[in-house]
Amino acid sequence: MTDKKISERRAKFESMFMPEPNTGCLLWLGSAYRTKSGLQYGTFSFMNKSEKIHRLVWFFAFGRFPSVLDHKCRVTLCGNVNH
Repeated sequence: MTDKKISERRAKFESMFMPEPNTGCLLWLGSAYRTKSGLQYGTFSFMNKSEKIHRLVWFFAFGRFPSVLDHKCRVTLCGNVNH
């Protein structure tokens, strides 16, 4: 994937969040799936793979995919890298 294509996908990705003013969460407005336990996770196609949005947020902030992430805010559709 070219740098231009990555930049375009990142811009599209970042446009799909809505700030929640009371909590500071950035809520995902795109596609999502529900786990067997009922949690809902946002997904986004990046580099020909469906990725969880919280992993992509980390990738764009730090340049690598994390091995494990936890939502400190407990909002699984949150894309705030500080949460």
